[in-house]
Amino acid sequence: MWHCVYCGHSIDTKCKVCPYCGKDVTDEATNKMFHANVKCIKCGSTNVDYKIIEKNRGDVVFEDEEYTCQDCGKKFTDWNRLGSSFNNSPQIILNSAEKKLAKWLVIIGIVLFIIINKNVKRYNEENNWPLMDCSGLQVMSFKQIKEGAPYDDEKYKGNSYIFTTTIQEINGNEIVTPIEEGDYTGSYIKVNKAEREKLATYKEGDVITFCGTVRKISMYHKVYVDNATIID
Repeated sequence: MWHCVYCGHSIDTKCKVCPYCGKDVTDEATNKMFHANVKCIKCGSTNVDYKIIEKNRGDVVFEDEEYTCQDCGKKFTDWNRLGSSFNNSPQIILNSAEKKLAKWLVIIGIVLFIIINKNVKRYNEENNWPLMDCSGLQVMSFKQIKEGAPYDDEKYKGNSYIFTTTIQEINGNEIVTPIEEGDYTGSYIKVNKAEREKLATYKEGDVITFCGTVRKISMYHKVYVDNATIID
């Protein structure tokens, strides 16, 4: 498939006449149309012959047209006659379905970039957490935070507390707490990676005490705690 130079519709490469606009689309006719109004940059004559020449730029081959005026003998190219408005870069012509696909691919690419960038930033942040000093911190329970969060969310976010909870699950350096009575979701604690050896001594069902910073509280009352430092 290619596109009619007159109306832009997609047509079969074997077509000699466009089925949409009825124009002659043979190579001879289109070349004649393209060059009918080419004027010599020196004398202005339209008595101009042309030939296609190839130029290599790295591994890419570009085609350019070289013109010769039959009246004054001047030789010139499209770049000479059109200046900076001439663009010899490869052009991609898409139909409507291809344009929609390209649009969604761009959107998906942007979303993936944002997600990956966010995860990389988060990973780097976790690797640079300093161990917390737990002395003097207020003792807090997840139930207290969950009960207060709907009314005063900012009261807890960004603040550090001492927690004691039971371990339901351990995933790497993340602890998941059991669902407490009267609630419907557990909480998630990211342990400082320098504490991995200590964390390895714990298992599901053990009680653990640590201090950490509340990062966020989700709409489902999940409490996320960062930089947990285990208190022996």
